[in-house]
Amino acid sequence: MGGISVDASGASSIEGLWVCGEAAATGLHGANRLGSNSLIEAAVSAVRVAEAVAGAVTLAPAKTRPVILPPGTYPMPVRGILSRYVGVLRDEAGLKEAIRQLRPLAAQNDAAMVGLLIAVPALLRTESRGGHCRVDHPERAPDWARRLRLTLAEVESIADRILGAEAAARNVRASL
Repeated sequence: MGGISVDASGASSIEGLWVCGEAAATGLHGANRLGSNSLIEAAVSAVRVAEAVAGAVTLAPAKTRPVILPPGTYPMPVRGILSRYVGVLRDEAGLKEAIRQLRPLAAQNDAAMVGLLIAVPALLRTESRGGHCRVDHPERAPDWARRLRLTLAEVESIADRILGAEAAARNVRASL
């Protein structure tokens, strides 16, 4: 839903990853995420993205073998966590629980990393807008519009701080 920052050719900050359409944050359609706007944006952007990809991609040798994913990348354990805590209706407690469960999995599981990339910004965004509905923060906040941009390293650091703060609070309660 427009979360991946890209340049005019659709290139993201990750080398070799281009994005257009619903997933790209281009600003072409403003905050309106209606399906028709995403389709128009995809049609307009697709040509530029395809040209950029064609100019940057070198074909692999014909004898390249398919990549076999390691067993830890299977997404099933992550689906339950995301469905339960990061679904349509979200709140602080659920998002923190999702982060607590996803963080240890994220180092070996791509699906868990993607889940963490959703859960951490959702926790930080204390408003409701579009497909992001925080039941503990139901109103829109004008100061949040297009403000939150995080890198993978920042998401991991924030998740670690959240988990560290929770562990410290548990230790304090245990010592009382």
